[in-house]
This record gives sequence, C-alpha cells and structure tokens, in this order.
Amino acid sequence: MTHLYVFGDSIAQGAWDPFGGWVQRVRTILDQTFFDDPDKECLTFNMGVSGNTSDDILKRFQKEMKARVFSDEKNMIIFAMGINDSLVFQETGLAQISVSDFESNLTKLYKKAKKYSDRICFVGLNPVHEKLVNPLPWAPEKSYWNSSIQQYNEIIKGFCAEENIKFIDIWQDWINESYHDWLFDGIHPNAAGHQRIAGAVLSRFLKPAGWFIPDEDEEGYIRLK
Repeated sequence: MTHLYVFGDSIAQGAWDPFGGWVQRVRTILDQTFFDDPDKECLTFNMGVSGNTSDDILKRFQKEMKARVFSDEKNMIIFAMGINDSLVFQETGLAQISVSDFESNLTKLYKKAKKYSDRICFVGLNPVHEKLVNPLPWAPEKSYWNSSIQQYNEIIKGFCAEENIKFIDIWQDWINESYHDWLFDGIHPNAAGHQRIAGAVLSRFLKPAGWFIPDEDEEGYIRLK
C-alpha cells in the first residue's frame, strides 16, 4: 500500500470547494483506481490547515508523519504552501515570513521529508484577485500582492530545480488565463480552480507513478466520475 500525505494551508485543506478541494478530488481519483485495481491501493491524508505558513508546517511535520506512517508502507509527500508566507503587512510592506526564513524552511522540510519518501512534490502558488484581497476584508492590516506571491513561487520553483524535485507551477498555468473566474474570494480557488489544481497534480506527479487512469475533459483536466 502507498500513503499520500499533503501538507499545506487552507487551499490544500479545500476552501472553498463544495467537492472538498483539490486534495479531496485527487483522493477521489486514487480511490476510484483502487476500486478498479485492488493492487493499486493508496490512502490520502490531507494535512492542510487554514492560515499555515512554512513555519507552522515545519513545526508539525514530524508529529503528523509519526502518527500516520507505518514501516511497511510506501510514501508520497506533497507540499502546497507559501501563499501565507508571502502575505504582506500594510504598515511595513514586509512579508509574514521573510524570504530568507522561507528558503531555510524549504530546505529543512525537504530534509525531513526525505527520511520518509523519495517521491516528493511541491505545488506552486496561484495568483490572486488583488482588488478583493488588498487589503484583506477579514484582516485589513494585511494584503496579498501578486508581486510578493510570484516572488515566493519563484523561490519554490528554484529550490525544486536545484534539488531535482517535482514542481507544479500553478502560477504559470493561471497567470495568462482568466484566472479571476477560478477564485471564490480573491485568493481561495472555487470548484473550477480546485479542479484545475487537482488535474495538474494528477497529470504531472501521480500519473507518471501509475496511480490512476484519468478521464480528461476537452481542456485536459481530470474528470471526476
């Protein structure tokens, strides 16, 4: 059996998708695969927590894994974080987690993750609708800026290239498209946005590992049965 662990923030957790978010959509496909082929059993664990930064995930990673890992299982790990790290304080113009601390956290998390798996993936950051989240309606002292989000996305991308880790570049997928239509509140994907992220993860990370047989729609996204 294989276990898939997804560590992230509220977007990984599934806000605001009536079908549970992109991780749940991935789980649905993996579960369907098992029903069709009992030799391909994969349990999906969603460890997304609303508001989490790389600091938060680093603090809980070891405990979360120890509570779920069995020595005879194969593991896959996905990290989907960074957008909260890039969150900017209005008064200072500084990000919630500095660039240097973010880079350090990526290194530390990858080092810890390698103890459990050699199949590791980072999902990049989605752009936001700045008019809706600059400032944040629920925290007006803070803002999401696309310039800051892009900077942190490039840090993840560069880190993955240097370490030869799979990176799924959501930013590049979305930025030249009508991505505002894929957002619920300016930052969190809606059902269409989560479906696109799920499709990218399935097609670029899990499909090469042989974990599912996709039904793709006319746009190349995975269709849920």
